[in-house]
Amino acid sequence: MIPPNAWHSIGYSKEFGVGQPVSVRLLGRSIVVYRTGEGELAGIEDRCSHRFAPLSRGRCEGSSICCMYHGLLFDRDGQCIEIPGQGSIPPRARLRTYPIAEQGGWVFAWGADDVAADHSSLPDFLSLDDKDFVFGSGKIDYEAAAEQVNANLLDFTHAAYVHPSSFGSSEESWGQARCSIKSVENGLSIHWWVPQSLSYDTPGVQMDAYVDNYLTYDYTVPGHLSMWARSYPAGTAQRLDFGAPDIQPLVTEYSGQSVCATGDRTSRYFYVWGVASSLPDAQGVIADRLAMASRAFEEDRIMIEAQQRVIDETPGDIPMIPNAADKAITLFERLMMKTSHQRQAGRKADVTKVAAIL
Repeated sequence: MIPPNAWHSIGYSKEFGVGQPVSVRLLGRSIVVYRTGEGELAGIEDRCSHRFAPLSRGRCEGSSICCMYHGLLFDRDGQCIEIPGQGSIPPRARLRTYPIAEQGGWVFAWGADDVAADHSSLPDFLSLDDKDFVFGSGKIDYEAAAEQVNANLLDFTHAAYVHPSSFGSSEESWGQARCSIKSVENGLSIHWWVPQSLSYDTPGVQMDAYVDNYLTYDYTVPGHLSMWARSYPAGTAQRLDFGAPDIQPLVTEYSGQSVCATGDRTSRYFYVWGVASSLPDAQGVIADRLAMASRAFEEDRIMIEAQQRVIDETPGDIPMIPNAADKAITLFERLMMKTSHQRQAGRKADVTKVAAIL
């Protein structure tokens, strides 16, 4: 279950220009998001209260938005404030609003209307304005539930079988991989050592054909991944007995990924990749990385959509049989259920029981 009382990714800041209403989908509903004349973002359900025409086809007027079917004007609080040719405005001519947050080049919507938005639970993504990195970004729409995309990102062992032609992942390297999981605020912290991984060509960096990759990421409700990927000389993981690295990495890269439930069986997947701006031809490197990632994430989409079709046709009394690699998935699903059942404003998820399991 995807908890509404959370911050859901709906896009990147660059997608929302002043005076340009944008329709986004969240939890089966359409929201019109627009930037006011002051540069702030507002979110209102995407329908006029009159004849249900979409406000995303409307016109922004300062901090308000005008329906371009019959001219009704709504303020950013969802209240109709003007009806052409009519002096009185029905009190019921009011629309639901959605808290919108903008942080580090990302835009989020709070999905609950009965739990106050908790800004402290926004994901800790590396800002896309960080001058030490050059970023590329993308997004993919899935005909699959967000829960299945989350599960894919919580268990990287699928890389050996889904991504050998894109990321160059192998069964040999992932067969040696080691994972540790611990509880963090609003989610899980997951660390992977993946020995003998194929290295990626990086101008200005001397690397052998194979390296040991150390992947560390936080995965927070309802589906935000913030990951650092560091490469070390082959043999480092074994030398450290798969403990924390004690030397400078050969390469450090960053990835921010987020899953938005657009409906019960549909989702939108956002991804960002960043490389050090100090690299020679950093723009060329990020173009190569983003092309590689886009191929890999398309491989994920094909597999997950096929999985969703099987899930939909499988009788409900037939359960999935988990294995050891599902530990992070199981813990995260429990945390999502806890968050879904919170109904008191300002209350944070209780992760103490999750921590006890770890």
